[in-house]
Amino acid sequence: MKILKDKPNITALIIAILFVFSAFFLSMRIFKNNKMTVLKQFDIAQRSKVSFAIDSLRNAYEHLIQTIDFIKHETSENRRMGQYDIERISMLINETLTNT
Repeated sequence: MKILKDKPNITALIIAILFVFSAFFLSMRIFKNNKMTVLKQFDIAQRSKVSFAIDSLRNAYEHLIQTIDFIKHETSENRRMGQYDIERISMLINETLTNT
């Protein structure tokens, strides 16, 4: 303690070093918290994109199944009558492909 009283320059240097270290650790803590917040927001954004993609695929799959069922029904009905509505079936297939 006598050194600190006798040499005020050393005291000022020690206080400055402590101040710099405390500021550094405080800034690292703030950066870490902000980084975690950014990562959480990124995670939420990625989850929403993935869920949107899954919903889109599910809707496309359901539409495709409905189209296939309709085509089966049309072909079986037209087969009984001896005719096929090729233009209507190809239009349904094109509509299904453009909706997916």
